[in-house]
Amino acid sequence: MAEAVTKMSKTLSFSNSRLGDIEVEENAILEFPAGILGFSECRRFALLPHRPGTPFFWLVPIDRQDVAFVVVNPETFFPDYCPSLSQDQLAPLDLPHGVDHGLGMLVVVSFRKGSPTANLRAPLILDLGQRRAVQAVQIGKQFDTQAPLFQGVKEKS
Repeated sequence: MAEAVTKMSKTLSFSNSRLGDIEVEENAILEFPAGILGFSECRRFALLPHRPGTPFFWLVPIDRQDVAFVVVNPETFFPDYCPSLSQDQLAPLDLPHGVDHGLGMLVVVSFRKGSPTANLRAPLILDLGQRRAVQAVQIGKQFDTQAPLFQGVKEKS
């Protein structure tokens, strides 16, 4: 009879200039095999919640201290957002055929001039099961690179 082997997850510690010292489980690291635009050398990232009760997360490269991205699930602010994803764009995820992958999506948020905007032209596609992700740049001008986050969102009174 085969014995079950429990694998202990190792903890990875690193520093970031914005967030300080960070500690995450190694099996929680997201790998971007193709990197992301402008940061192709960054391949391993930690996805950390920003603050409880907010939709924002930090996407922090393990191997670069001076960078941290704010990201959000686009569905929160853009419920009709539906980018086209080609097989070529998804190829770095190495998805097994015939399996429902349950892919997730995030978009990078910028805070230029004080108003947060989302880059809808270059969504991040995540396969959380395999802990792999890819940036799927959308060709054309259908999606904005600086879509206002709170445009059309009614404030609670």
